[in-house]
Amino acid sequence: ISRGGMPGVPPSPCAGANAGSGPAQPLTMIAPASAFSGEAGKYAWYRVAFVGGVDLRHGPSVEAPRTGEMLCQNATFAAAEELLGADGRV
Repeated sequence: ISRGGMPGVPPSPCAGANAGSGPAQPLTMIAPASAFSGEAGKYAWYRVAFVGGVDLRHGPSVEAPRTGEMLCQNATFAAAEELLGADGRV
C-alpha cells in the first residue's frame, strides 16, 4: 500500500492509524434520544465519509486557513449551517 499522498500535502493523521487492526473509532455509537434534543436538536448531524478525513478550517470556505485539526472517517459532527456547493452537495 502506498502512503505517499500528494506532494506538498501532509499525510492524514487518520490514514493508517490502525492499519490491519480495524477502524480507529466505532462505526456505530449509541446515544440516548436526549443527546439530539434541546439545543443539539437545532442542528443537522453529519458523519465524515471520506477515508482521509476532513480538515477543519477557520471559516466556511475552502480558501479559509486550516486549523491544524482533522475529523477522521466516521466522526460525527453538528453543523450550524448547510450550504449547497456548485455540484449540489452539502
